[in-house]
Formats: sequence, C-alpha cells, structure tokens
Amino acid sequence: MASSPWRDGQGDVLRELSESCQKYGLRLGIYLSPADLYQIESPDGVYGNGSDFTTRVIPRPVHDRPFADKRSFTYEADDYNEYFLNQLFELLTEYGPVYELWFDGAHPKPGTGQTYNYDAWFDMIRQLAPDAVIFGKGPDARWCGNEGGATREAEYNVLPLPQAPEAYDWPDMMGEDVAGRDKIDEETRYFHYYPAETNTSIRHGWFWRNDDEQQVRSADDVFDIYERSVGGNSVLHLNIPPNKEGQFSQRDTEVLHEVGRRIRAVYGVDLLAGGTASDLRVMDSNSDTRWQAPAKAAELVVQLPQVTTVNRVMLQEAIAHRGERVEVHHVEAFINGEWVKVAEGKTIGYKRILRFPSVTTDQLKLVISQSRLAPAISRFSVHYYDEPPKPVVVRYNAKGEVTLGVGTSFVWKDHGTADRSQSIYYTLDGSDPDAHASRYDASIVLPLGGHLKARAIVGDRMGPVSALRIGIAKEGWTATDGSVESTEASRAVDGDINLVWMSEEQPVKGGQSLTIDMTRLYNVSGMAYLPATQVDT
Repeated sequence: MASSPWRDGQGDVLRELSESCQKYGLRLGIYLSPADLYQIESPDGVYGNGSDFTTRVIPRPVHDRPFADKRSFTYEADDYNEYFLNQLFELLTEYGPVYELWFDGAHPKPGTGQTYNYDAWFDMIRQLAPDAVIFGKGPDARWCGNEGGATREAEYNVLPLPQAPEAYDWPDMMGEDVAGRDKIDEETRYFHYYPAETNTSIRHGWFWRNDDEQQVRSADDVFDIYERSVGGNSVLHLNIPPNKEGQFSQRDTEVLHEVGRRIRAVYGVDLLAGGTASDLRVMDSNSDTRWQAPAKAAELVVQLPQVTTVNRVMLQEAIAHRGERVEVHHVEAFINGEWVKVAEGKTIGYKRILRFPSVTTDQLKLVISQSRLAPAISRFSVHYYDEPPKPVVVRYNAKGEVTLGVGTSFVWKDHGTADRSQSIYYTLDGSDPDAHASRYDASIVLPLGGHLKARAIVGDRMGPVSALRIGIAKEGWTATDGSVESTEASRAVDGDINLVWMSEEQPVKGGQSLTIDMTRLYNVSGMAYLPATQVDT
C-alpha cells in the first residue's frame, strides 16, 4: 500500500475492512495464501531459499511500528516460515478479532523444497485467535474438492481418523466417499467433526473484471446452490468480489437481495405449523429436543393442517446430542389414498433439504432405512417454492445412455450437478417438447444417437429447450495416436468430457493424427468433436 496512490500511500485496506465488519456486526475472516508470490518471484525473496530450520522468535521487531500486543512465540522455522509467521502475528493482533483463517494448498514451486510449518501456524492461531476456524489445510473445515458449488450425495461432517487430530497432517479430502461406513475400519482411532465448505463465485472468475461482459450467476442458480450446499450438510462460501470502488456491483447485489428474499419466503414459512406429528418435538424448532427413533430403521409421520401443495422437506439431526447417524432415507407423501415416494437422500446431519416435483397432500412420512445407530431427528419442516423451470442438463456416456436433470446454465466451474426436482419432457424427432411429449423417468438408451430436445415444465410454465444431437454410442471403440502409441488416445472416445487426448506439443512430420476404430460399419452423415475446455495452458 505504501507504493499505491490510494490514500497517498497511507491507506490500510484491511483495517478499514475490519472496522467496517465490527460496525455492521460481521465476523471477519482472512485468506492468507501460503505461497507469497512476491517472495517467490523477487530476486531476494526467501521462498525456497534453502535456509535451515532454526529457533526463531516471532514477531520480529518493527522499529517504526511497534506492536501493541507484546506477546512473543518461539518456533523452529526457516526464512520463509519466519516471514509467514510474522505476517500471521500482525494480522491476528492488529486487525482482530479474526474468526476464520482460510488457507489453500498453494504450492506453485514444489521443486524449491519449500515446506510449510503448519504446526507452528496453527499453534499461533489457536493462541491469538482462539475463536477462529482454520479452513483448508487445517483441522476445522475442509475443502469439498471443487470450486463450482457441487456437493456430495452423502456428505458427512464426522470423519474417521487413524490418529489423534492434533497429530494429523490434514490432507485434502476431496473423494466422493470420505466418511462412509467402508472408511471405518480397524485403523480408525478417532472421530473428528470436520465439515465441508462448498465454495464458488457469484461471477465468472474470482475477481471483478467489468460490468459489461463478465457473467454473473442468476438468482435461480445461487438459490439452487444454497439449497444443495446448506441443504446438503455443508457450509456455503460464496465469493462476491468488490469492484474498483471497493463495493459490490449492482448486478451482484440484485442477485443477493433476491436470493435472500427467496430464502425468507420459502424457509421462513413452515407449512407444517399448526399440524401434528407422531413426535411433536420435531416441530418445536428447538435443536435440543428430538425424536429418538427406537431402532436403526424407523418411520416418522407428520400431518399438515390442511391439504397443501409442497415440494420441499427440511430435516435436521440432533447432532449436538446424538451426532450424525442417518445413512439412507426417503420421504413419502400420502396421495390418493396411498403412500408414494417423492424424494430420497443419504446423509442428513446438520441439515438436509429434499427437493421434489410439487405434490398435493396432507401427510408426509420420513422413512430411515439405514443408520449407524438409532437416529435422532430434531426438526422436520415442510415448504413450497414456486420455482421457475430450470434449464435441462443432458449427459450421455459411451454406451449411449442419456440422463437428464435440471441444473444451471452458468458456464464457469460447472458444478456438474443436475437433479430430478422438476418434471422433464423430451422428444427425439426434432420437435419442441410440451406436456404431451415423453416424460423422463429413467435413462434413455440411444445406441445410434439421435436429435434430443428436452425442457422442464412446472405447472403451466415451460422452461427453455435444451437441444443436442447425440452421436453413435462409442462403446467398444478404440483410438490410436498416429505418431506414437499412447493410452491417452482412448480418452477421445471414452464419453468423459473431463478426460482429454492431448497431441504432442510439437507437431510431428506430416501432422498429428488420431485414428478411431468404430468396430463395425455405420451410415454416417457428419462428425463432431469437443475441444478440451478445462485444460490449463
């Protein structure tokens, strides 16, 4: 800042932010990159300089700016860790209180041999900011594994560990199954509460660029991410980058206001209020009271005060008293004299929002079919969202199996999630579908491809048409790199858009080629290929 014209070089942006947070009752969290690019790129930078780990005293005295906090710490550190610890000390003592320290795995030059002394970092944070959550490479919250707002179908917050939390080195836990029953074995020694943080940006990219071209997520998309993340037993971290004036842009704030309005309108009204339940404690909005199931498999029935149209059920386990127990569950609605399954899920934990096509009923039933111990439910609420039809997401594999779901049209960091919460209709003859078209109930098999069009229909409202010409199923096809034998050539025909065949950096004599063996004769009239869309260059 001393080299910036802003406030004539006397500005302190973090201090102003901290003071503003305190003024408006917001809790301040700080992202401090483990990899300091200045120290990496500067000729006299200390990142990976090969210095020895020796006993260092933190903080290093600053003669022209003495610290008000007179505490000091002694750690084993090299030059870079000493530099980083001094930064931490300044942030935590001069700008507090701090409620979150956010670390990523930034390590852009591993060849330098630079290591991070996480133990020292965490010890200082615990002493200077005991209320702060340490995210990422730390013991309090973990990265879900993507930056698109995606959530796991079974998200557990209680994870099995092979050793005590204070001795664990906290690797990234990004797999689809991080705490399933198969992860609990004879090596499990501890269980640790370690919630996932689902992070994404409201804009195309993490930083503000402009207000003319940069894509901003719609309120539909952000509300969808809220329901899937907060309603999927995880924590939502939504990035809203400030513009050049240090403010949120109008496009962003309009979306945030609308999402807030929807959250209050939908989840601020419990349609079960005034009704009854087989255990009234699930209706009292008190997290300290609960329905304690008599066995691992159990059912709970709620009675609405009147016949009502609903499409959301919100469930919460009594995690403060009984932990996370539910592994598989579903909800049924009483329709036309019989129970009909309308939604299903796996974990519940802190919160599970089940979304389904609207039904009209006065009774709902929670069926828990699998749990680790007899489950305890602290809340069951019922809601309705008059949601607009969403875009249909079309996916297909090498076998020609086509799956449809409603999702987002946002093109940056696609979270890859689509669900069946709305009714989908499709055609294969090129015509636009309506309510008289085929209704999607299960995957469609198109071995010879076809021209598929699909749209969601909610009530009398029809969503946008998603159209895709699907090629011949590629099951059994093989691909050969024309210049050299390469197993990666098969990636061009495996049906997975996230795996790509990459040619050599320097074209070989005569050009680069890829030969595809379709294994049998077909009548064809054209071809299509998809360039790699997420390969770093």
